[in-house]
Amino acid sequence: MTKADAVWERLDVDPEAVNRHPKVTPLLIKSLGSIKEVIDCLRGSSEKDALELVRLWDSCKPNERKAVPFEGFCLAAKSTPKKMVGIIMQTMVEMSNTASELLLASAHTDVVRQTIKLAKTRKGHDERKIILQNRGVLPTPRNNVFNNFGSVNQDNRKQVANVSVSQLEQDNDDISVAVESFNAERTAKALLPDKAEVIDIVLED
Repeated sequence: MTKADAVWERLDVDPEAVNRHPKVTPLLIKSLGSIKEVIDCLRGSSEKDALELVRLWDSCKPNERKAVPFEGFCLAAKSTPKKMVGIIMQTMVEMSNTASELLLASAHTDVVRQTIKLAKTRKGHDERKIILQNRGVLPTPRNNVFNNFGSVNQDNRKQVANVSVSQLEQDNDDISVAVESFNAERTAKALLPDKAEVIDIVLED
């Protein structure tokens, strides 16, 4: 019995059974770079099949892993190559979403500062609208949510990432001035409640 045969036997997998399943290794290597990257991706999954495959992979020595293709480890984990690809895709999406949220969170403070800075200029109509909608002065569009800066809310299956002003207490006075100015203009012109017209607020450049 060769060393490769011993690995197949220990994993309790028939090499002929692997041939009855699609070969996913080339696709995974093309997508992620190497089988090591594939295994690292599966380490981030909570799926039972993924955890079992990782356990079997870790139980083998580097030279033993070369004797059995990735499809063989899938069968050893009582799964299939096709199902494992689905788990990998799901894990990658979850990891990508987490990375996106981290990027948004790290940029929130700078975005809010710049939004307030632009809102204080004569041409900052859109920025003032965003602030006033966020503070509840203006009604928000049906397909968007502007509740609290810093949260990601979902409405009509669309997600809107809102920035946080909780860390910008020094800028709260600027927002209050904009809100008070708008309220004065709205009262003077007697706007109807269902209108979302933006009043130009005269602020210093």
